[in-house]
Amino acid sequence: MTSLERVQADAVQAKLARARLAAIVHYSSDAILCQTLNGIITTWNKGAKRMFGYAASEIVGRSGSILIPASHRDEPRQFLERVRRGKTVEPFETVRVRKDGRLIDVSLTLLPEKDGTGRLTGATAIMRDIGELRRVQKTLRASEARLQAVMDNSPAMIFLKDTQGRYLRFNRQFGEVFHLSLKGALGRTDAEIFPPKQATAFRANDLKVLEAGVPMVFDEVAVHADGPHASIVTKFPLHDADGNIYGIAGIVTDITDRRRLEAEVLRISEREQQRIAQDLHDGLGQHLSGIVHLAVVLQANLAERSSPEAADAGRIVRLLDDAVAQTRTLARGLHPVQLEAGGLMSSLEQLAAMVRDLFKIDCRFACPRPVAVSDNVMATHLYRIAQEAVNNAIKHGRANQIKIALTNAPESITLAVHNNGAVISKKRSGKEGLGLRIMQYRAEMIGGALAIDSDARQGTAVVCTIHKHVAGSNAHTTDEC
Repeated sequence: MTSLERVQADAVQAKLARARLAAIVHYSSDAILCQTLNGIITTWNKGAKRMFGYAASEIVGRSGSILIPASHRDEPRQFLERVRRGKTVEPFETVRVRKDGRLIDVSLTLLPEKDGTGRLTGATAIMRDIGELRRVQKTLRASEARLQAVMDNSPAMIFLKDTQGRYLRFNRQFGEVFHLSLKGALGRTDAEIFPPKQATAFRANDLKVLEAGVPMVFDEVAVHADGPHASIVTKFPLHDADGNIYGIAGIVTDITDRRRLEAEVLRISEREQQRIAQDLHDGLGQHLSGIVHLAVVLQANLAERSSPEAADAGRIVRLLDDAVAQTRTLARGLHPVQLEAGGLMSSLEQLAAMVRDLFKIDCRFACPRPVAVSDNVMATHLYRIAQEAVNNAIKHGRANQIKIALTNAPESITLAVHNNGAVISKKRSGKEGLGLRIMQYRAEMIGGALAIDSDARQGTAVVCTIHKHVAGSNAHTTDEC
């Protein structure tokens, strides 16, 4: 190919490129028009016709001011100097007017236009109708305002996070409790807001929900200005329009006051049971013992006289002995753990013996090393947990072998009740479920954790573990022989 042919081919390609560009501009959905430096419109594409309602024949040669509402008449002068310096005016949002007088919101970009010699001849305006975008944004803002109003007027604390644990939103109650502003906390994680141990626990629960993809409920403890607070936290995944999880939401219900009230009710109940037990032992029990003594004397006198009533007197003595024994059993059941530090071990041993005698099944107590619990409230809760676990094993599990174990480790105390009975069903009856909930509650009351493991091969184990750093001075243990 000769040089002339090459030049001619390049010219043809350039002409085709210009034609393609002109076609793209002409049929673009955006309004694209050219103006002289004096504002006279020189080109007008189909997008401009659709947007403003003018045909090219109606508007080419006229001033572009026809598209500018009176409220924005001074706007062109603000950008003219920049265009004259050959600079692009970056997209900005403004208002223009249609042929029918209706105002429309547009995004406007101004590009300097030059001729073949590089001389500035005018400007190209590219406009996009953003009315629908504005309406969507307005609707979204209204929806967000309603959501925030609902959240802020909820008595519970509510928060939203992304999958990385960064806060997206939370309500007024959450901010007030933890002294956070939405602006200051936005994008931060629990690790940047809360103490390390607390943040780790929160994140672990978040990950469980994200992995499972279903709502879950957790017991969480958070430090407020007035100390630790216990809460029930419902966490659930957030899905986008395609069903993908993009975040997690949480509803926090503070149950600290309820727990304190429940604890007080339980303490009052335990004190009342202790009082009744004391009255039975020291009052009715002693009174019956006195009657037994008198009945024995009466029986002896009648026997000396060979009276036929001596046999009746003997039966009365035996019945009174039974009444005394039943009174002591009732008193022991109402107040099962004695105040001394070793009372829990003694009471669990007696529980195992009573089960063997009453139900004729193999029930043993094992305590490899002595565990002394000086806090009688804690000891009583542990005894009641063991008692409930044993009752469940007999009534619902139909076990014939039960082992009660109490162990003392450097960092914890563990009570475990193993039985070889039936597997605990996940669909428990109300009565069975209540017993398990009471055991769970008692464990929480003393800072412990309750776990239940049940399978057909190994039977069922109810395990309550109390960490000594949680129990504090209330759990005094010794390893004395």
